[in-house]
Amino acid sequence: MKSLIKYLLLLIFILSSLFNVGCNLLKDVPPIHKLQLNQLNDGQNNLLFIQIDPNKYHFEIQQNTNKDDRKNIKEIKEIYQADLVLNGSFYSENFEPLGLLISNQILLFPLFKSELMNGVFFITKDNIPQLLTYNNFIEQQEQLTKNISFAIQAGPILINQDQEVIADPNNTKRASRTAIGIDKNNNIIIIILHNSIFNQNNFLTLLEFSNLIKNNKELQNLGIHSVINLDGGKSTGIAIYDQYFPEIEKVQNLITVTQNNNE
Repeated sequence: MKSLIKYLLLLIFILSSLFNVGCNLLKDVPPIHKLQLNQLNDGQNNLLFIQIDPNKYHFEIQQNTNKDDRKNIKEIKEIYQADLVLNGSFYSENFEPLGLLISNQILLFPLFKSELMNGVFFITKDNIPQLLTYNNFIEQQEQLTKNISFAIQAGPILINQDQEVIADPNNTKRASRTAIGIDKNNNIIIIILHNSIFNQNNFLTLLEFSNLIKNNKELQNLGIHSVINLDGGKSTGIAIYDQYFPEIEKVQNLITVTQNNNE
């Protein structure tokens, strides 16, 4: 009888161990569509980029409406349970957005005429990303806004739909950079040039930034086009899953990206 009991206890122990190993293995399996943070280094500058399928992920705008109580990127990520958060577009000294913002088909701020903010990046209700110049957008504004789920006005446009660099060579200011673009398969590409203690010279002009995107072989393979500059400099920051590349200055509006519930 004692040997039988020992045998049964041993069997229970083995089965329990196998069950726990199985559970741990399942925990370690990443989601099929999990976002990937890619790092590129050309010897001098470090680029971060993320490829996002708009059919699988939902884009929204979140706003810090109170200048004195604004949340940083990491805090916004936790509040909205997002997979990815990054700085959005420009804002005024009065802490108001400068340019069109649409989130969940709701107009948050109207179109703004500006030489700098010469483009509108948007996603249609059918999950198709597009970038139009301010002039082209305003010509079709009434028709377009009925079919837009997400939009952010920013600028300047760095690379057009024909994959041509059109950044202004006269802008010689070097800074950290944030950009959003589209690849040949209509995925959305987030590109970050983030200054940190590990690379304190990670600064580029808009033209240098554009050429780095254009000439990088990995990004070339993606067929990236329609790239527009978002708010950069001290505003540049990103949080993805448990990784956080902090901004220096908390911003007014932020882009949150969250996996669709059905994925």
